[in-house]
Amino acid sequence: MNEVKVFQSNNISLNFNTTIYYQTILADQLSKRPTRQVTFIAAILAFVFIFFGLIGNILLITTILSVKKLRLNIINIFIVSVR
Repeated sequence: MNEVKVFQSNNISLNFNTTIYYQTILADQLSKRPTRQVTFIAAILAFVFIFFGLIGNILLITTILSVKKLRLNIINIFIVSVR
């Protein structure tokens, strides 16, 4: 046990057990973790954003490749090659 004397006067002394203090901090940090429901909702939202991002990229690439006027623009060729 790690005890620290903080104050001592006449017959009064205050001793703190630092081990209990560190265990309390650890318990407080564990209690601030997100709940299972919040993690589940965050995972669903991440998959939704990924899905719509993929759909948007596929639509953009197919549009640029299917319209001849868009294929002639060098910037559109760069966009397709990046994706």
